[in-house]
Amino acid sequence: MRLPKVAVCVCVVAVVCGGACKKPPPESGSISITSTPASGVEVTLAGRAVGQTPVEVDDLMPGQYSVRGEKEGHRPAARSVEIRAGERVAINLQLTQISGYVVVESDPPGAQVFLEPEELLGETPFACSVPVGRQTLRFKAEDYKDELVEVNIERRKTINVKGTLTGLPVEVTVESDPPRSEVFIDERRRGLLTPATFKLDPGLHTIAVEARGYAREERDIQMEPNQKLALSFELHEGDVPPRMLRVPAGEFKFGCIQGSRDELPLRTVYLETFYIDKYEVTNARYRRFDPSHVFAPEFANHPVVNVDWYAAEKYAEWAGKRLPTEQEWEKAARGTDGRSYPWGNSFDKGKCNVKGSLAAMLMAVGEYPSGRSPYGCYDMAGNVWEWIADWYGPYPGNKELEDVYGQRFKVLRGGSFNTVEYRVRCSNRHYDLPDTRKNDYGFRCVKTP
Repeated sequence: MRLPKVAVCVCVVAVVCGGACKKPPPESGSISITSTPASGVEVTLAGRAVGQTPVEVDDLMPGQYSVRGEKEGHRPAARSVEIRAGERVAINLQLTQISGYVVVESDPPGAQVFLEPEELLGETPFACSVPVGRQTLRFKAEDYKDELVEVNIERRKTINVKGTLTGLPVEVTVESDPPRSEVFIDERRRGLLTPATFKLDPGLHTIAVEARGYAREERDIQMEPNQKLALSFELHEGDVPPRMLRVPAGEFKFGCIQGSRDELPLRTVYLETFYIDKYEVTNARYRRFDPSHVFAPEFANHPVVNVDWYAAEKYAEWAGKRLPTEQEWEKAARGTDGRSYPWGNSFDKGKCNVKGSLAAMLMAVGEYPSGRSPYGCYDMAGNVWEWIADWYGPYPGNKELEDVYGQRFKVLRGGSFNTVEYRVRCSNRHYDLPDTRKNDYGFRCVKTP
């Protein structure tokens, strides 16, 4: 018996691949890029910019990649990295800093200097390396406002940088006897009556107080930043000009009996009333007359020196005064009793600034109150020699010296920090050419009422 025939149909499913079948893509990799310095490094991956560090790039085909980092002020860094399927590669690009050199100072010195935002470089004055490019230095000092200085640092170059800091304001309180006296600041009215409190910028200032029927009182004061300053003025009745003293009319003993030959003879002289400066003319006072006169702030109240007789005379004329005669100077220094020194007849090195004394260098005016003259003048023995109006020559009645000098030399009086005690006697005379300038030559002025 034959079995019936069965028809079998085989279906073939054809997948059309466009002529060629492709394999599925391999699994991707990724990379994490950091740097030294830690941030701000521009990164390129296979020539394509991918951002600043730290940066991560995903979905990278496996293969070899070049990585490059760049930042201003640094040498570029480059690496070759292999990316594998399913892996994350981490690399660090280390850039070498390119530096310039800075020499840093400040006014005042001793300021701390920071490379913005907060990297401490040092305390002025100093020198150090700084990354090239535009940089900002911050200067900080106690009692001063911060100062920002922008500099362009260049490779292999030295840059000098100076920060000038502004001091914080000074608080000044002024009292006076009598009260309700008018206050003047730097010769200007400010509508203030004592007691008064106000603020000023640091620096040299003149504070004066006036009241009707009283002599004006004033002081030159170097004020420090953020200082609290209390000033007290005692006014005296009368009309004596500021910073001057009254020498009343009358007789006094002029010259000496046993001094140098040019001090002879001793005789009695009558002088009319005159005013004389209480102090030697200071640097601060002289700069009002000559704005080009330069001095360090700490020497504001030191006597002006290195001025010749002609400059001293011009200052006196500008101030409405004149240089003293020998007789006026000597009376103001010794009074009427013919004493040897402003304080008496015995030398005392603690009362004047002379060679071998406690200081023996130029001092501020008024440092020796116990050495004042009978009329209250300071420093008429020592500190600086003082120019006198007169030409040098023998006194009338001096038979030991002939008038051989003529009008060639000008007289100086009082001795200086550079002379011995014999030279600071009230009757002692010194002379020099009127155009001479020395570091112990100064002056004071007088005025006729």
